[in-house]
Amino acid sequence: MKLFEKVHILKQAAVTTLLVALIVVLESKSALGAYHAQTDHWAGLQFAALSLVSALIAFVGFGLAGALRDDYRPHVRSRARIARVVSLAFLAIPVVMLATSVKIDNRERTWAAYTASPAYTADQATAQDMMTDRYERQAAQQRLVEPVVTGVDLLDAELWIALFLQGLLIFASDALRVPRPMTDAEFEHLKRSLAAKKAAQTRKQRRTKKPDLKIVKAS
Repeated sequence: MKLFEKVHILKQAAVTTLLVALIVVLESKSALGAYHAQTDHWAGLQFAALSLVSALIAFVGFGLAGALRDDYRPHVRSRARIARVVSLAFLAIPVVMLATSVKIDNRERTWAAYTASPAYTADQATAQDMMTDRYERQAAQQRLVEPVVTGVDLLDAELWIALFLQGLLIFASDALRVPRPMTDAEFEHLKRSLAAKKAAQTRKQRRTKKPDLKIVKAS
């Protein structure tokens, strides 16, 4: 094996390792969000598996779309766009699950800060004080109930953050592919293609070039 081929393999292995590590971090977080969003243990496991498998199909499919796009056969290249659309569709499930997981974490931090603050003690006193206004007492009682996250809305910032992270990762799986060294046959094919394009462009310029008009003075 030639030296430049070994260098290419090492570079691609390094990039792939970093992408896989990031995929593991994000998708494990998505799986946890899918699990905690369900009240039933088995339903949580099923949704977690659904999130992981969908993410795997999305990333593998997007990489496959890049390989289809680079193929020399036109009927194979034509499938690249469809493969990308299908891959992005599978990514919708992990995006929602990741957003749910991040939203759960944010709610837990907010709830922990609230229960440790004087406002929590004040709300407890207000909820138990029968002399307080009824509406204030009901509002305090509602604040004392720990909120439960069951999903995300389009206006939630967590959804857009998850969409950005998952989208960035899936596009990186194709954009960060290290190009392999060209073979001699590919190099010769490229030279012939460039020469043919240059010749065609020269012929086009000659056809469109206007003839020089000479002005002859009458004697």
